Amino acid sequence: MEGFLWFLAVCVAVSGEVEVGVEDYAPGVEMGVEVFVVEPLKERQEGEVIIRILQEFDFQNNSLTLVAEPDEPWRLEVVEPKSIAVHGENVTLKLLPRWLGRTGIRITVTDQMGSIVVEDDVKVTILRQLRLVDQLFLIFFTCVVVVNNVNMGCQLDLSVIKATLKRPIGPAVGFFSQFTVMPLVSYFAGLWFLEDSFSRLGLFVLGCSPGGASSNFFTLLLHGDVDLSITMTTISMIAALGMMPLWLWILAKSLTPEGEYTIQVPYGQLILSLLFLTVPLACGLLIKQKRPKWAAISDRIIRPLTFINIGIYSNLFVLKLMTWNMVLAGAILGVGGFSLGATAARIFRLSAPQIKAVSIEVAMQNVAVAMVVLKLSLPNPDADVGMVPVVVQFLVTGMPLLLLVLVVTIWEWKWGNPSPTSSDQI
Repeated sequence: MEGFLWFLAVCVAVSGEVEVGVEDYAPGVEMGVEVFVVEPLKERQEGEVIIRILQEFDFQNNSLTLVAEPDEPWRLEVVEPKSIAVHGENVTLKLLPRWLGRTGIRITVTDQMGSIVVEDDVKVTILRQLRLVDQLFLIFFTCVVVVNNVNMGCQLDLSVIKATLKRPIGPAVGFFSQFTVMPLVSYFAGLWFLEDSFSRLGLFVLGCSPGGASSNFFTLLLHGDVDLSITMTTISMIAALGMMPLWLWILAKSLTPEGEYTIQVPYGQLILSLLFLTVPLACGLLIKQKRPKWAAISDRIIRPLTFINIGIYSNLFVLKLMTWNMVLAGAILGVGGFSLGATAARIFRLSAPQIKAVSIEVAMQNVAVAMVVLKLSLPNPDADVGMVPVVVQFLVTGMPLLLLVLVVTIWEWKWGNPSPTSSDQI
């Protein structure tokens, strides 16, 4: 067009990096683009995109039509996508972010003849909306876990733990399965079934994580060897100080976009998780020795508290981005862990309670450690996106176990005898 040059300045209300491309404009014409970060866009909270069109020379017919089309309407809605832009005036587009993540908006500007003047893509970042109720639930959940760990300490038998360490077949089987096979299973399950690189990374980080308190709780509820389970969890947390960095160094870079992120191992969180487990257990052991009657009371309340604990944990997350592929990948990781642990334990002729403890320990990783790794290594919302398959795997693995616990509990309540799953025969 003769006599004037168009400039497009796009002020986008986003929270992260914003990229605006101008390579589609007419050849030989340079475009000037300015990008300003105003304030973050958060899910379920209305935001704005301010489009300002500038011209270098005056002209008679200066009315333009601006159309904004979101790349993913299910994630981001433009309330009024079509606007009339006049020289010297800003056009404000109201946005309604629905789900966290990174998405884009196609900005198309046409003149009165319908010719496209500018057509650009703007990347938009949507953050997760944090609520007070989530933090309150987390505090309550933490308190319940501490109390439950004290209760489990009241059920431990030091002589059994010492015997396990003298002949550590169970811990050795668990270590090999947890830190040799599970990282590879999670890596290839992510490559085969997950498209998003951050989701793949999240599943892989979980596969490299040590065991957590959930495995101890389920082992207790299903009449497994709690002493062996807690011993394995403690050993895996100590081993994770070396094994997690090794696996993340070997394979994590291949999962991040162009290797642009450095994956950080949360040594502090690993040590904190270890203390979070061992200190309450030690308190429980002390109670058992000094106040046996209190330990007897603990034996009666530990199962109801464990049910509350697992229920709270499951409801902390809103799985808005869950897909069937994530469910499938999580199921493969969980079923693979159960099968691998049970098969290896059976080969070494461990007892039925020990087989339960090993299989559950291998299948259920420490979700908190995996989340901290993602939070330390990735900016938002990428860290939140990476945590979705982590939570999905926990639910896919935990819900069948919870259903099995319910069946066992009903059986024992109705018939007053141990159920077939709680016997020493498998």
